Amino acid sequence: MAVYGIVCECNPFHRGHQRILDYAFEQGADAVVGVMSGDFVQRGEPAVISKYLRAEQMVRNGFDLVIELPVRFVLSSAQRFAAGAVNLLNSTGTVDVMLFGSESGSLESLSEISAFLDSEEIENAIRSLQEEGMSYPAAREKVCRERFGKTADCLKGGNDQLGIEYIKAINTSGSTITPKVMLREKDGFDAHTVRDLLERGETAADLLPDDFDESLFGNRIDRRIFERAVLMKLREMSQADFSCLEDISGGLDMRLYRSSRTAASMDELLSDVKTKRYTMSRIKRVILCAALGLKSSSDMEPPYARVLAIGKNGKEVLSRMKERSLVPFGENLKVLAGSSPFAEIYAEEEVRATDFYNLNLTEPLPVGEDFTHKLFVLK
Repeated sequence: MAVYGIVCECNPFHRGHQRILDYAFEQGADAVVGVMSGDFVQRGEPAVISKYLRAEQMVRNGFDLVIELPVRFVLSSAQRFAAGAVNLLNSTGTVDVMLFGSESGSLESLSEISAFLDSEEIENAIRSLQEEGMSYPAAREKVCRERFGKTADCLKGGNDQLGIEYIKAINTSGSTITPKVMLREKDGFDAHTVRDLLERGETAADLLPDDFDESLFGNRIDRRIFERAVLMKLREMSQADFSCLEDISGGLDMRLYRSSRTAASMDELLSDVKTKRYTMSRIKRVILCAALGLKSSSDMEPPYARVLAIGKNGKEVLSRMKERSLVPFGENLKVLAGSSPFAEIYAEEEVRATDFYNLNLTEPLPVGEDFTHKLFVLK
């Protein structure tokens, strides 16, 4: 049984996701496991619809199993996001190939750059440029361009940037998983386009699966209420609290502390804090970490694999995991939380994230959905 793993946010699931899923089966996959972000995504924003609805849509359209990437990895740098996802796939003991989209379509180039970046000397060079005021992505691109010339163009693509980190994480962890890329063409099938259309009240039917119910977007995050709730959380924090957050450096803690006490909106806060040194996504992630109480951690290995939905061949994958998984797995978060003190911390973070998300919907939900939601199993 050949099992492929695909890391995705499916925010929401669209025809571009269907393309990479179909490609996995064309390449010989017997089953595909999706590692999905929960109710918040790596861009530092709440997901357009809940993790449960997104996971259900994924298995309805061909994924065999969907497991959740813990929120502490989602709201982190590309390096930690990738490391958390790769280690989660490793821990299942059942994934043979990791497939991801790529603007360049060149696994060779991505692997070469990944190997180059995986050294202390290069990290020090990047850090020096950051100290001069460059953001991490800009500093990394400059160092790579000096070494690779035009080949470094791939660092401009979001998928290629993550792909480099996936490859690095696979190599660093000593994983037996084989990386594979699919060329991502500019065809308009992207989640950003779908979200923009829906935000304007227009249909996105041409970009979504045939069975997708656009009414699912009805109960979504109320942006005005959400921003107020986040700002309130930030105003309750001391500067010392900010300094304990993930990805804080170069005085960002002081900037956030000062600005959060005067900003009347999220746009005002972001405008006040933003400099060339910090990307907007990084600032947004730090803000959400603050709102959700997620402190900095050097950990890279999820203590469990939480199942969000089961598709056609999902039960067969789970049966294989019973023999090979390196961590506890299943859909019951309470049981997973009880597997270790470390797992309890992860579960508490997940519950806080879900409850905060659900409170800020246009029609708020009660607390505890992580314990009451019924697992979706494709019949």
